[in-house]
Amino acid sequence: MSEEKKDLAPYRKHLEEEWNLPPELQKALIQSQDVISDFALRVALWASRRYLIPLSTLAVIPTKQGPKPYITARGVEFILHHKGDYSVDVEILQWPEESNGYTARAKATAIVNGRKFVDYAQVSLDQELRKNPRANPDDVLHKCVTKAKRRAGLSAVGVPLPLYEEVIEGEYEEIKEIDEEPKPKKLTIPIFLAEVKKLGYSIDEALRALGVQSATQIEDLEQALEELRRKKDADPRGSSRAEEDRRRAEG
Repeated sequence: MSEEKKDLAPYRKHLEEEWNLPPELQKALIQSQDVISDFALRVALWASRRYLIPLSTLAVIPTKQGPKPYITARGVEFILHHKGDYSVDVEILQWPEESNGYTARAKATAIVNGRKFVDYAQVSLDQELRKNPRANPDDVLHKCVTKAKRRAGLSAVGVPLPLYEEVIEGEYEEIKEIDEEPKPKKLTIPIFLAEVKKLGYSIDEALRALGVQSATQIEDLEQALEELRRKKDADPRGSSRAEEDRRRAEG
C-alpha cells in the first residue's frame, strides 16, 4: 500500500462517518446564516460526495437560484493537510501607504507536493472602513495577505466552489436571500455604529456611555443601542454630562 493511500485512508473514513450521520446532526455540521432545510442539506451532501469535502467544512447560502454550497477556509486547510506536503509563501506587492490610497496588494504561492499554485489579492482602506470604521493600514495589509493565502489554497485544492469567507465579507454582492418578505436586518457592528451616528453620538462618546473600549466588547448590540436611545431621549441636546458641567460652572 502506498504512502499516499495510507494518508488518504483516515480522510475517507472521516467523510464516511459524516455521510452516515442522522440528517439533523449533518445539518448541525454545515455553516449557514439561515436554518438548513432538507433541500439545502441535499445540496451540501451532493457537494461533499462530488468533491470529497467534509460536511463540517462546507457552508450553504440561499440565493435566487436556490441553496448554493461554498467551501470554508477551514475546509481548504483540512483538504490541503491531507494532500501531503503543503506550504504557502506570501509576497507583498504593494504596501498600504497614503500615496496609493492605503491599498495593499499581495501574491501568495501555495506549494503542494512540489506543485505551485499562485493567486493574488488587493484590499483598500476604503473597503475596510465600510465594514469597520476603526480599520487602519495594518488591518488592510493583514486582510490582503489572508485573502491571497485563501485564494492560493483554494487553487491548490482544485474544488470549483467559492470561498464562504469572501461571501460573508461582501465580496459577492449578488447573493440575496429568497424570502418573499424581507427579514429585519440582524444588527451587526457596522450597522450598530451607523445607528449610533444617526443618534448624534460620536463613536467614542457612545463607547464611553456604554462603559466599553470597543464595539466588539458589547455582548448585546440591540440592547446597547436601545440604551443609547434612552440616554438620548433623556437629554435630546446631546451629552447630559456636558450640560451638568455647564450648569455647575454657571452656578
